[in-house]
Amino acid sequence: MQKEKTKRLVLSAVFLALGMVLPLLTGQIKEIGDSLLPMHLVVMLCGLVCGAKYGMAVGALLPFVRSITFGMPPLYPNAIWMSLELLTYGLVIGLIYSRAKKQSTLWLFFSLICSMLAGRVVWGIAKAILLGVGGKAFTLQMFIAGAIVDAIPGIILQLVLIPIIINLIKYATKGVLERKDSKMKCVEFPYGKEKIKHEFGEELLGVLDSSINHYTPEHDEITLVENAIKNPVGTAPLSEMARGKENIVIIASDHTRPVPSKIIMPLMLSEIRSTAPNAKITILIATGCHRGTTKQELVDKFGEQIVENENIYIHDCDESEMLVSIGTLPSGGECIINKIAYEADLLVSEGFIEPHFFAGFSGGRKSVLPGVCARETVLANHCSEFIDNPNCRTGILEGNPMHEDMLWAAKTARLAFIVNVVLNDKKEVIFATAGDAEKAHKAGTDFLASLCGAKAIEADIVITTNGGYPLDQNVYQAVKGMTAGEATVKRGGVIIMLAKSNDGIGGDHFYHQLADEPDINKTMELFLSRNRNETVPDQWQTQVMLRVLTHASVIYISEMPDEIIEKMHMTPAHSIDEALKIASQILNNESPTIVAIPDGVSVIVHK
Repeated sequence: MQKEKTKRLVLSAVFLALGMVLPLLTGQIKEIGDSLLPMHLVVMLCGLVCGAKYGMAVGALLPFVRSITFGMPPLYPNAIWMSLELLTYGLVIGLIYSRAKKQSTLWLFFSLICSMLAGRVVWGIAKAILLGVGGKAFTLQMFIAGAIVDAIPGIILQLVLIPIIINLIKYATKGVLERKDSKMKCVEFPYGKEKIKHEFGEELLGVLDSSINHYTPEHDEITLVENAIKNPVGTAPLSEMARGKENIVIIASDHTRPVPSKIIMPLMLSEIRSTAPNAKITILIATGCHRGTTKQELVDKFGEQIVENENIYIHDCDESEMLVSIGTLPSGGECIINKIAYEADLLVSEGFIEPHFFAGFSGGRKSVLPGVCARETVLANHCSEFIDNPNCRTGILEGNPMHEDMLWAAKTARLAFIVNVVLNDKKEVIFATAGDAEKAHKAGTDFLASLCGAKAIEADIVITTNGGYPLDQNVYQAVKGMTAGEATVKRGGVIIMLAKSNDGIGGDHFYHQLADEPDINKTMELFLSRNRNETVPDQWQTQVMLRVLTHASVIYISEMPDEIIEKMHMTPAHSIDEALKIASQILNNESPTIVAIPDGVSVIVHK
């Protein structure tokens, strides 16, 4: 990264020097010397070779440096309009040429002509304004003469020489200066509903990515889910289980999860109604301790038809009259769940499976705990003791006490049938599993584990994300992606986290636990001193984030206000380039090594 910048700066300095000297040489040619436009030529080449911002900088500086050094052009007003003209040449030609998928000679001519036109328009406007200030006229005839007629020798020279020089450079360097250069690697990072592209050079040690994104399923999304429902693992088909049932509840994930409910839910409803057409069916939205899902979010998730025609209830972890105790968790906490789920004569769920930063994997049993549990049950399960347990980590189920609590809750609540899917980075279904809450879930986690493992590569800087929308809607959820960076960044290094966070922080408790105490070590000590029944809301998420922050600095790229991010012990940034500059300053290292994790929630990083 830094080497590439240094190279372009040095080349820009060379072009600036050429722009100083070349007019002295062409000026010796009688009659046409002044019309060869040597400074135009130099600035355009700089924009093509070094990039738009370097071409713009050289174009802006060149007339002033020549004026100060040689007395020509006159500083005012000539140097001003020449500077504006030249910087436009460098900027426009660099921008247009770099946007090409294939930088052909034809595209080079197009970039060159666009640059010539833009520069001359800017020159004409600037000259008209500056002369007008001095009480002098600048007519259309004067513009045509100066911009076109008198410049014909220079225009011809540029059209002939620039393509020849650029193609010679390409040939001599075998494409080193191409934007699509083989030594440069372009990585796409999901950000909201978009993707941010960034090119890396030799500083990039590797990209930790799940091979899920390269997996080709045997069938389309609907067929995969249909086949899973009709061929369940460890249970009878859903249609048989629904026969004779009168009160059926389907637990569905909330707005923070990218579950493809528009595919899954219609298939589940159809299967149930094929044998229980008169059953009361309730779709129970598993919000856990999240805010309630809005109607528009329900429409986005299920489609208008289901939202308008089905009975949907949004779980509220604090709605005491809708909660019932079903026993004591293995860890000792009381298990209190939504009574709509517990009173069902058939309880089923939909969901998706991905690596989870302390439950091992999402999906399956998590529909019940934390999905439809009381706040106090979620708090007890998410206690500091469990979060601190080395088995409560991404991709680990065996010996994971949090998973054991969740599994107990699902069995005790009589979760009889699940439909879970695995998604790629495009949020497309590539695998589906259905049936018993434990056995079908294990089939999904086994599939996922076989594809999403990546070996850690220690680096000074790790750039990671939360996989884009909907998982990067707030800072709270973004902690998950940070843990992937934590697993591979050097101690004392920097994690650059991209999460749009257009929905805000994601939790007041989470924010204040971080923002109200300047000493993160004191907060961590406080959390670890609490037993499970003293756990407070969002403590677990804050605890994980504190663990990350004690390991590495975090630079956060988002739409959040800078002051909020700073209070949360992170450094705000608004682009990858800006974040990398800040990271270099933090590390006091001009050539830091980098590892990219395009989707921090879909990969399991192994030491």
